Amino acid sequence: MSPELTILIIVILVLFCIFLLISYPLNKFINQKLFRYFYYRKIYRYVNHRDLRLINNFQFAVDESTNAHFDHIIFGNKYIYLITDKYWTKGIYGKVEDKSWLLFKNGDKRIYIDNPLKKNELRTEKLSLVTDINRSMFVAIVVVNNDCLVDDNIKLNKQNIILKIRHLIKTIEQYEKDDIENINDEQLQKVVYAFDKIKNSTSR
Repeated sequence: MSPELTILIIVILVLFCIFLLISYPLNKFINQKLFRYFYYRKIYRYVNHRDLRLINNFQFAVDESTNAHFDHIIFGNKYIYLITDKYWTKGIYGKVEDKSWLLFKNGDKRIYIDNPLKKNELRTEKLSLVTDINRSMFVAIVVVNNDCLVDDNIKLNKQNIILKIRHLIKTIEQYEKDDIENINDEQLQKVVYAFDKIKNSTSR
């Protein structure tokens, strides 16, 4: 092997190593910044295809000093889906009954966060009270990025779950196959009106 060829191979290997070192954090950065953009597009395509109602950035009062928030509310034919999205860099760990979970961040850094399932349970119960809509009509979903380390099937109960983006639409479709009566048009109008009324009152 000639010296020139040896030098060329070494240069290519060095450049390839540099590319690997740069590309991984760069991809993580791009994915984090574009996470909601691609995820929102997925939701919009789904509701348009299924001709469903959608409310974004929904806030409501939990008490006189506290508001709760859902990123998206999809009004399906069988259930109303209350969606909160989270981008967690590495992953989360905790048991369903735990009050707090561990959130793993960059490096070895980790912090405690409120159990997102129990947090959603409280929000959903409060929303049921303020809208006068039966709790059984709601499915609360925490959606996380696909590379987040979290159990795929973790749930507090059937109607309070955490899942990755790639499972969102498929999961909603499974719920829509449940053997229960559809929400009729009159019920849907009343429900959407109740949500619109709250959204308009909190946006003033």
